[in-house]
Amino acid sequence: MTTDKTTIAGDFETALERITETAADVLDVPRINVWLFDDDHDTLQCVDHFDKPSGIHESTMELDVENYPAYVEALESNRSIVAHNAIEDPRTAELRDYLEKHDVQALLDSTIRSEGTVVGVVCHEHVGGPREWTDDETEFANDIADLVQQVLRTRERIKRTSELERARDLLRHTEGIADVGSWEVDPETQDVYWSDHLFEMLGWEDEEEPPLEDALDVYVEEDRPRVQSAVEEALGAGESFAVEARFRRSDGEIRWFDIRGEPVIEDGKVVTVRGAVHDVTDRRRREHVLREMYDIISNRHSSFEDQVQALLELGRAELDVEYGTLSEIRGEEYVFKFVDADSESIQPNDVVPVSATNCEIVASTEQTLVLENVERDAPGETDRAGFTEWGISCYIGSPIFVEDEVYGTFCFYDTDSRASRFSEWEETLVDLMSNWVSHELQRQQVNERLQAQNEQLEQFASIVSHDLRNPLNVAQGRLELAREECDSGHLDGVMRAHSRMTELIEDLLTLAREGDAVRELESVDVASLTETCWKNVATAEATLTTEITRRIQADRSRLQQLLENLLRNAIEHGGENVTITIGELEDGFYVEDDGPGIPEDERDDVFEPAFSTAEDGTGFGLSIVKQIAQAHGWDIQATDSSEGGARFEITNVESAAE
Repeated sequence: MTTDKTTIAGDFETALERITETAADVLDVPRINVWLFDDDHDTLQCVDHFDKPSGIHESTMELDVENYPAYVEALESNRSIVAHNAIEDPRTAELRDYLEKHDVQALLDSTIRSEGTVVGVVCHEHVGGPREWTDDETEFANDIADLVQQVLRTRERIKRTSELERARDLLRHTEGIADVGSWEVDPETQDVYWSDHLFEMLGWEDEEEPPLEDALDVYVEEDRPRVQSAVEEALGAGESFAVEARFRRSDGEIRWFDIRGEPVIEDGKVVTVRGAVHDVTDRRRREHVLREMYDIISNRHSSFEDQVQALLELGRAELDVEYGTLSEIRGEEYVFKFVDADSESIQPNDVVPVSATNCEIVASTEQTLVLENVERDAPGETDRAGFTEWGISCYIGSPIFVEDEVYGTFCFYDTDSRASRFSEWEETLVDLMSNWVSHELQRQQVNERLQAQNEQLEQFASIVSHDLRNPLNVAQGRLELAREECDSGHLDGVMRAHSRMTELIEDLLTLAREGDAVRELESVDVASLTETCWKNVATAEATLTTEITRRIQADRSRLQQLLENLLRNAIEHGGENVTITIGELEDGFYVEDDGPGIPEDERDDVFEPAFSTAEDGTGFGLSIVKQIAQAHGWDIQATDSSEGGARFEITNVESAAE
């Protein structure tokens, strides 16, 4: 049987059955069991029990090893156990229950060993009384155990081969799905190995891999040195690498590879270099499209109209469709604002019923609509004129929003349906474009409103400057004439009223005309500028303490307004003898006084226009201060000083070089 390939290389169960039947005949025993230890050596499992009288094979029995320590020790210590009287033999006496149950009187058990380790046992069982086993019978039994071991090795080899083939098959499928090929280079011979999928990726027509030098020739000339250098570093110095390069397929098509290599080092020497190749052509193309899109939308010299037209052209090319449009929905009308198409069937400003278009679905759902085949994917929409009259068979479009309302759609379509689905990338691209258009339209609308507000402010400033100032000038002149003719205490009240009106007019003009404008920034010495401001403010008996040495980046004129208004505010609310301090913060400066301070519940209100707690205050001073700070990008808050007075902290201020 040892030379019988049917037995050795056949099915495991069939081989065992043939072996046990032959052994039962040769040794003239009614029962033979083949037992194998489990992986933990805790259990003996019967993988074939042959009962010769009935001709039945079974494999249901198990023995717990811990219950038979002497028997297991005998198996470990002996090639075979020759028990002429199994019940009396101390090596097998532990098996009494099993032996008596099956009337077994003599045992001839041969161990199955693998690399010196006992992995099982073949038990030849004699019934009806003791039996003297001969040396020839013992040798035969040992041969039977060795034969079982060969069958076991064959089973393991078949299992490993099957697992290896399954792994290879999985690798082949995985490489195909991921579009990744693998390779290996022998440092000694420079021989190259390519996986099957790498052959396919390269379009290599030969059945054998080329030598390393020829293998590198697949890369385009400009990129080849980069790949060659990386491979040489891996082979010589054991350096891992990852490079991207273009290669030319045998059909002439140029694609991009991401090539990665990992050396295998043994005893300090590179024994092989293995790696993977991933086709990243689609990723590179997407990156190129995104760069083009960025160039379009970031071009400050292009008008919105030119940018939209360029986006439609780019989207059409990437999606490979006939039409790209930006449209506005006005009630029941669908107005084509921008069109990119080879055909002249649709022109800008054309108007059609919105119900004729798939864009009505986009507007109503406020979601991107993707239809590769209108008839298949949306049979309920085939009664629209877009399908019945214009033949629109595939569509992808996203809503455009302005002030959270649907303005229209940014969409692409074709009269031919698509064989493949729109990819997640293609849908994302359309969404990105539509989001940018939404943002720009929103910005335009905001700018238009600001323009209108600025015009209103300019009109207001004109009224304040001329229609109010002129009568005030006349009143002030009349007041001077009245002083010359009479001496009345009422005239002083009139003069104070005129002064307050003048201050109000000046503050209103500042708010209206200066707005949030900051002109050229320069390095400003805050301490020096504060001294200048102090001279411009009616300071009475007030005291100024300057504890700042910092220079900051600011519009000098606007910063002077800010400081003068804060100084004036401190004097107005802190009294004629107030002490004012200007000091440094980590990222800015503060202005504080030792006056009565600002109630906590009013600290946010003080920056509102026309808010004032002083009887003669205009209420615009601190509003102007906040406006100037915000125009610089600074933050300002009101709090209390160390003396309990008012403190204004201006932060997020950029320091300037000395």
